[in-house]
Amino acid sequence: VPWTALGLAFCAVEYGAAQQLGYDPMSSVVPLTALAVILDRVVLSGAVWESVQRVVFPKYTRKVIQHEAGHFLLAYLLGCPIQGFFLSAWDASKAGIRGQAGTVFFDNDLSSQLKANKVTRTAIDRYTIVLMAGIAAEALTYEQAEGGASDESALVNFLVGLSPPWDQERVFNQARWSVTQAVLLIRENQGPYDKLVDAMAKGASLGACVQVIEESLATVSELAVTTRIRERGSDVTPANSAKTDLMPTMPSAALLEIDARMEAKQMELEAIQKRQDELQTQIKELDRTASSSSASSPSPSSSSSSS
Repeated sequence: VPWTALGLAFCAVEYGAAQQLGYDPMSSVVPLTALAVILDRVVLSGAVWESVQRVVFPKYTRKVIQHEAGHFLLAYLLGCPIQGFFLSAWDASKAGIRGQAGTVFFDNDLSSQLKANKVTRTAIDRYTIVLMAGIAAEALTYEQAEGGASDESALVNFLVGLSPPWDQERVFNQARWSVTQAVLLIRENQGPYDKLVDAMAKGASLGACVQVIEESLATVSELAVTTRIRERGSDVTPANSAKTDLMPTMPSAALLEIDARMEAKQMELEAIQKRQDELQTQIKELDRTASSSSASSPSPSSSSSSS
């Protein structure tokens, strides 16, 4: 992992430098470095370490932009209002948000459903696709994703927090499905995605990024989802076609077998109903016979004895 290698190299350099200067690294440099790292994580959300990464690995900045562009684009396409995006921990801290780079979006439907404790599968799918969009964007460009650990944690916490909670296998399957869907959506909208990445790299505002997406989509003659629906529907024969008929002239063997089974079941039901009617008639006749017999029999005489 590049970040681990960078940290180990930095520790080795400062350890050697302390020894050369005549200091004990374990009682001077190492504790101070550990304290600085802790303060950076707690107070600045890792902004200093992130800045070091950007200097040592220039491609890191581009990866962050492409990652956040994936979140931004799919949140917009799936109807989730975007409240803001941050490309560094410094940007997030300036906005009063603790954390690393990220995209802030809101799903009003999901929020209402969570309050009512009735979350639909559509809302779950939409939310998880947006969460996994950053990982999908990195995978498309670099064939691997180094970021996205917080996205994965958010997905797991969300699914496990549902009522009833999802088990591990179901969470894994949902994550894999969401990444796949995100990859497909980004591929289908590669033009708007590339222009959004360029706009973010130039420091465009939230409104300008939305405008870039709108203008890019406006140049497309037909959306990818519309094309899929049209291609799938092209194989369907029109109902008013004069050449063919939707209903086959001769039923297939499977249909004939199903019809035969249904007729046999219907005959069985009719026979059972007929037998039930006969039994009810016999019961009524037995009741009448018992009633007439009790009415014709003499009542017993009562006797008393006296002393």
